[in-house]
Amino acid sequence: MKVEDIFKKKLKEKTSYQEKTAEIIKDSVFRDSPPFKNLAVKIHKSDKKILNTIENILIEIMKEKIETIKENPDFLGEIKKLLSAIERVIFTLNNLQELEIEKLKEQVKEEDLKAKEREEEIIISFFKKLIGTPFQLTRYYKEVPVKCCAVLKQVIDRFAIFKLENYRYFILKEGEDVFISSPNLPSSVTGTVKHFHLEKEMVSIGFFRLSAPPQEKRKYLRVKPAEDIEVTIKKENKTYTGKLEDISIGGIGISTNKTDNLEVFDKVEIEFFLSGKIIKTTGEIKNRKENFGKIKLGIAFQNEKEYEEFIAKYIIKREVEILNEVKI
Repeated sequence: MKVEDIFKKKLKEKTSYQEKTAEIIKDSVFRDSPPFKNLAVKIHKSDKKILNTIENILIEIMKEKIETIKENPDFLGEIKKLLSAIERVIFTLNNLQELEIEKLKEQVKEEDLKAKEREEEIIISFFKKLIGTPFQLTRYYKEVPVKCCAVLKQVIDRFAIFKLENYRYFILKEGEDVFISSPNLPSSVTGTVKHFHLEKEMVSIGFFRLSAPPQEKRKYLRVKPAEDIEVTIKKENKTYTGKLEDISIGGIGISTNKTDNLEVFDKVEIEFFLSGKIIKTTGEIKNRKENFGKIKLGIAFQNEKEYEEFIAKYIIKREVEILNEVKI
C-alpha cells in the first residue's frame, strides 16, 4: 500500500473525517493540491489539534516504513514523499503558531489599552469631584523632588486645568511628566503637561495614570552630582569603572558600559572621590538595568556609617544648589 493511502486510512481512523474530506487532505499533504497552507488555515479554525494529528500520523508511518527500506530499496521514493509531506506540515504548523502568537500579542495590547483608558476615566471622574480643591504638583529634577501648590479649576475633555500658587520653581515643561497628589485622591497620579502659561500661572495636564513618585519608593533622598565622578568597583580580582549618576546616604547609582559578571546580590568594594574626600566602602548590588547599551547599577552601602554624616551634608548642599537652578 502506498504511503498516501496508508495516511488516508489512519486519518479516518484517528478523526471523524469522511472519505471525501480525507481524500482532499491527503492530496493537499502529499501533492500540495489544493495548497496545503490554505487548507490548513480552514482546518485550524475548526480544530486546532488536527494539524498535530496529521504530523503525528506522518511520523508514525515513517517509523513503520523506515525498517522496510533495507528489504525494499525501491521504497526510498516513498520515504522521500513522506519527508516532503512532513516538512510541508511542520512548516505550515509553525507559521500558524506564529500567527496565533501575534494575534495573542495584539489582543494583549488591546486589553492593555482598554485598561489604561479605563484607569484614566476613573482618575478624571475623581478630578471632576475635586474642582476647586488644592493639589500638589511634583516634578523630579536631577533626582530632587521640586514641588508647587495648585488649585484644580476645571476639567475639559480628558484634561485638568490647574491654577498655580506661589510658583517659585520653573519645573513644568510641556510634554514632560508631573506627579499629582492630594489627600482626596486614593493614589498618586502621573500626568503629562500639555500646555503651560507662566504669566497666567496656568497649566493643562492630561494622559493620566496611577503611579507613585520615584522618591516615595525609596528609603533615602537622592541627588545627582554636579560634576562627573568616576567610581571604581572591585569584585574579587576584577576592577570596573563607571560614572556616578546619583547618591544617597544609603547607596549610589552608577552607569557603565562594561560589567562582565557583576550581578544582583554581588558584594563589591567601592571607591570614589566626593567633594574633596575619598569614599571607600563596601556595597551590595541591588538592581541592574540595561538601556540603550548602558548598564545602570544600584548599589547599597553596607558600611556607610563612617561617611554617613559627610554624605548627608553633601546631599543637603547639593539639593539647595539644584533648587537654585530652577528657581524663578
